[in-house]
Amino acid sequence: MTSLREGYLMKHLCIKSLTLGLFGCLLLIAGCGKDTKDYPKAVEPEFFDSQIPPDSPTASAPPKDGAAASDPAIFSGLDASLKPDASSETASSSATAKPQNSSDTSARLPEALSMYQGFFDGTEQVYVQAGALSDYLEDVGLEEGSEYSLEAILQIFRSHWGWRNEATEDRSITIEYAALDIGDDGIPELAIALSGDMEFEWTLLLRREGNHTILSYSFATWSRSETSLNTYGFMWGGGSSGAGDHSYEEMIICNDGRVLVLERSNYLWDSFSSEWSLLYEVVGQEPPSESLEVVYTTIGDETYASYDLYMELSSEEIERFETLCLEQNGVDFVPYEYVEEQKAAYIIQHGILEKWMEKDEVDWQPWKTAES
Repeated sequence: MTSLREGYLMKHLCIKSLTLGLFGCLLLIAGCGKDTKDYPKAVEPEFFDSQIPPDSPTASAPPKDGAAASDPAIFSGLDASLKPDASSETASSSATAKPQNSSDTSARLPEALSMYQGFFDGTEQVYVQAGALSDYLEDVGLEEGSEYSLEAILQIFRSHWGWRNEATEDRSITIEYAALDIGDDGIPELAIALSGDMEFEWTLLLRREGNHTILSYSFATWSRSETSLNTYGFMWGGGSSGAGDHSYEEMIICNDGRVLVLERSNYLWDSFSSEWSLLYEVVGQEPPSESLEVVYTTIGDETYASYDLYMELSSEEIERFETLCLEQNGVDFVPYEYVEEQKAAYIIQHGILEKWMEKDEVDWQPWKTAES
């Protein structure tokens, strides 16, 4: 029997590719071959644009210390001097080249990323914009609207998570980097990954505005979670809170530094869901293991519930199960395919191209090892 996790992955990938590729056709033949129930829609205005709106996190607070509030560069989009010139082809190719002497403290970034060199050298600090910390990093020690050197960030990394084994002699932190092209505009952004002999890894996404380095977003992963990143700032991954409780998330960094969450899903199997007891009531005995998968998916402001059964039930039993879920738990299930259609509509409405969501991990390059 195919496991629930394997079944989900196969279903998720197949339906997603079909839905995104054929969504225009679905709009033309709305109602054909799917449930005609009037489900709520999840549609928002276009998100990707060339301007930073007044309510952008970047514009919500002036920089401290290193960047004067009178400097318009941090509020007004990217400096024209950062746009690619005639040598961009050469610079682009060097961005993927492995730096020489990567373990040396004088290691240099490739030419295409040279505007970030000051942060690596310790002569510049990074400004933490509003919304730059993922939900579980709010207490990490970084404050929005403040500036930090690379050494200060390394110290926070050491002190916040601690070492896997306090007796370890290796207290070094490995620093890796990758070039990004958020918004596919040819202007380079930078990802930094920090790791060491500890449970967690920390990734920071940086961009330039004027003469300032900005922290757009950061996230951490641990031994029971994984998040991947592609060149366009698309992130995907999830983690486990138990044998039958798994999460999955997709998001993308927009060209003004904001983060757009495309999907947040929680997968609950068997007794990890409150619907398990209702299935028990329907069949009159405890169902076999791996019989029920309940998925709660949030897209925009809407949350949808769907489910899969991995046991044989009559149509009358299925109807009774869904009725009990609605009457006792307030859960009104929708088909999983419908959820994918809503996600496809959400992606299109926000101007996100399909190639930006390709699941190809960035090419991480070693920069140096920071000793404790």
